[in-house]
Order: sequence, then structure tokens, then C-alpha cells
Amino acid sequence: MGTVGRVVTIDGPAGVGKSTAARGLAVRLGWFYLNSGALYRAVAWNASRLRLDPAGPDDRLEAARDLAERIRFELDDDGLTRILVGDAVPGDALLTEEIAEGASMVARDQSVRDVLLPVQRGAGRSGDVVAEGRDMGTVVFPDAEVKFFLDADIVVRAQRRFLEYESKGRSISHEEIIVDIAERDERDRTRSASPLRPAGDAVTIDTTDLGAREVVERMIEHVASVIAGMGAEVEENR
Repeated sequence: MGTVGRVVTIDGPAGVGKSTAARGLAVRLGWFYLNSGALYRAVAWNASRLRLDPAGPDDRLEAARDLAERIRFELDDDGLTRILVGDAVPGDALLTEEIAEGASMVARDQSVRDVLLPVQRGAGRSGDVVAEGRDMGTVVFPDAEVKFFLDADIVVRAQRRFLEYESKGRSISHEEIIVDIAERDERDRTRSASPLRPAGDAVTIDTTDLGAREVVERMIEHVASVIAGMGAEVEENR
């Protein structure tokens, strides 16, 4: 793969706490945080900026190629990664429902995934990285030193998503969220392009009864033990 730094991958379905755990782990380790979902959202955002339609295969491929040529990553004041496309900063625009819907179509397109693959791997060449997504350990970084797969009961996942939506002022019932998550799980696990599945050497963590801090602590312990076995040390930023 040509990566220079160490890599930890975190995969799993929606609502298991991947983003929170990945951000927390990256900050604790002082490593670069790569959110693959944000990349697909950035393609959808770029399509909108270029007046292209993410529902059209040619349009979303053009948007992905343009993004790949101009994307940059920077660390903000909290040590978290933000995406820049040229001089533009998508920021919170990546969190809108419209962009999320476009990203769903983008992520299912193998041609787009092929364009973004070197972008994702390139993020690991500048140093140590915590990479979060659905195929980080199976496709993007198959030789990662440490791989995690998070899962949780669908009812708990729905409750977490409900609280997330509520905080954003979006009204939706638990039942609707459960149906949405179940349908998304089915799409992710059965799609031909990089289906969701644990890597053979991934450590599975059930987050159903765990808080974010507990998940990160378990990860820290495992990462430290693996790195120590390689004759190196993990330095934490507490």
C-alpha cells in the first residue's frame, strides 16, 4: 500500500458509535483522523457546487475526480480533521440531509470508490492514522496494524440516532429510524461495491451497553498491546 505511518481501522454499521470512537481514539493517540463517510459527502457537496447531479453516474464520477485533484486535509484547533476542496471549506454543509442522500448514491458507485481509494490511502502516508468507515479494514487498509469492527443492537442504535436527530431539531419516530437503519444495513451488506463485513483479523466490540469512553479505553488497551508487540510504544494525549 505504501503507507508510512501506523493505521487503525474502525468499521461497522450506522449508529454503533464509530465516529465518536474514532475521533476519541485519534485525539488520545494524537493521530490523523480519516472519516471515509465525510469523503462521500464531500463528493455529493462538490457535485452540488459544480451543478452536477449525484444521481447521475457520469456527474458523480466527474465530481469525484474534481474532488480528488483538489482535496486537502487540515487539523482544526481540537486536533480533528477537516476537509478543504481547493480554498473552499464544506464544513457543516456536509451534515445536511440533502448531502447525506447524495452521499448514499455516491458510496454505492464502484467507479467513485476507485477514484477515492488513493485519496484515502494517501491520508495514511503522512503519519499515523485512525480510519473510520465501512470498508477500511477490508479494502482501503487491508494491512492495517489494528482493525476494529463495532456493532450494537439495532434498538440501541436507533435510540442513538434518534437523540442525534433530536439535537438537530429533526422530528422522526423510533420506528421510522429502525426501519431506515435496517434497510441501510441490508444495502451495505449486500452491495457489490465493498460490502460491509468485518475483516478476518478485526477485533469486534459490541457497543450496546458501552459508553463512548469505555469503547475508546478498550481500543487504547488493544492498540497499545499490539504496538508494544511490534517493539514500539503508543504515546497518548490525555
